[in-house]
Amino acid sequence: MVWFCWADSGISASPEDKERQEMYKSAFTYDTDFSYGNTYVNWNKKNVYTRTAADDEAKLAEIKPNSVVELIFIGLSFLALLCTFPFSLFFSLKFVSDFERLVVLRLGRAQNVRGPGTFLVLPFIDKSVKIDMRINPLELPNISIITCDKGIVEFASAIFIKIIDPVMSYCNFQDKDTTIKNLGYTAIYKHMARRTLHDITNPHDLSKILYNVQAELNKFTLDLGVEVAEVTVTKIIVHKEAENQAVALFNTFMKSEVGTSVFQSLQSQLLENVVPKSNFPTQTVPAQPTREKINAEVIVDKDIEELLLKIRQCCDSNLVNKVGKCYRIICFGEDNAPRGDFLVDLKAKDGWATWTAHATDLLNDVDVTFSLSKQSLFSLVNGELSPFSAYMNGLIQISGSVSDAAGLKHLMERAQELRCI
Repeated sequence: MVWFCWADSGISASPEDKERQEMYKSAFTYDTDFSYGNTYVNWNKKNVYTRTAADDEAKLAEIKPNSVVELIFIGLSFLALLCTFPFSLFFSLKFVSDFERLVVLRLGRAQNVRGPGTFLVLPFIDKSVKIDMRINPLELPNISIITCDKGIVEFASAIFIKIIDPVMSYCNFQDKDTTIKNLGYTAIYKHMARRTLHDITNPHDLSKILYNVQAELNKFTLDLGVEVAEVTVTKIIVHKEAENQAVALFNTFMKSEVGTSVFQSLQSQLLENVVPKSNFPTQTVPAQPTREKINAEVIVDKDIEELLLKIRQCCDSNLVNKVGKCYRIICFGEDNAPRGDFLVDLKAKDGWATWTAHATDLLNDVDVTFSLSKQSLFSLVNGELSPFSAYMNGLIQISGSVSDAAGLKHLMERAQELRCI
């Protein structure tokens, strides 16, 4: 020990040892000019701002009668219990199971939570309620929502709750199940309506949504003695698929005035540059027949005649007010022979559709003329071919304003509403 202290003093250290110590000596030290002792926190003092379950139990343990009147009522109740013994045991004995707790209100004041076991309650002044501590499921009514991508979905869900504080849950809820059902319905609807149909039908994304719903519900229910253990979706029914966002944006743009003007300005360039390079099959459309040929010959096609009947069902004054145009449609067969020539008058009165040969006086009022094959016509009607694709690939020729031709979309929308086509 003496040698260690002597060696540590540095008196007998050689120059090599001193040089080595200086070389490996750290420049960092823990020394400071100030003293930051723990003088501002008294760790022995209880934090009065934190409320724990032990504090609640201690508070209940300190419950004592505060007035002589309460003592008198307790004494009278106990006396009545003795006077009616043993018949009073049928009403005063309470048997509490392992999964239950007994909440007792004596003269309106909560007592200690009791259970499991057998307990005696005083008649007339004690009100006892058994609280089930097990996890209970609450089935919510079916929820139908419209997602942010215009999909329609219906689903059934359930909420699993657990009582963590029997006294708080009994005293704070008038109807616990109904309250939590309403909260769960609102929270699920709010979170689901913000999502896309893909997020709702995808199990991984759906679990994240339900976890957020559970966390939001627990912020409210935990302070009231109830914990939401889980939120699940038991059944999902998709009533309408989601819309393609790109297509929906394009349709909205094309329906606007800006889209119509842009389409008209680029019409000639699209026809010159896009159509020759397209790999889609094209079809030659014959020239439009003259008025003399129409008057000399009337061709009635059964399929087109049925189409005219359906168009007449869709015509009304509202459609005329929206469109206000007259259209002529000329159809040809595979051999380029005429198959039909008819008019769709959406300019006067309630609108009408008839063969051109039966209303030659309306030819001067025609705003737009369409020339296409019969196959292309019914592909457009059935939705198998879009008007834009048909126009770009030369399957249809338009004589007149393209913006006026776009007015036929209102006729198609009307037909879809009435389910005529």
